[in-house]
Amino acid sequence: MSSQDAMKFDLVVSCGTLVIPGVGELKADVAATGGKIVAIGQTLASRGKEVIDAQGKHVFPGLFDPHTHIGDRKSTRLNSSHTDISRMP
Repeated sequence: MSSQDAMKFDLVVSCGTLVIPGVGELKADVAATGGKIVAIGQTLASRGKEVIDAQGKHVFPGLFDPHTHIGDRKSTRLNSSHTDISRMP
């Protein structure tokens, strides 16, 4: 087992349907550490300190505000690289 395989993640969103622009939809887990996505793959849930079961739900990794008007100068912040993880009710 490599050190990458033994890594514990702060959060794993498991069993969701990921929607990735340019790729499409795929069933996978998303792992985050320190507020950043660090892995996408299968069977990551056992390595999460916190696990959110997203079965039957769509997951949009990397999107923090789906209402943002992409390309609108008023909503664009230069040099922004913030990623947030939130759960909608």
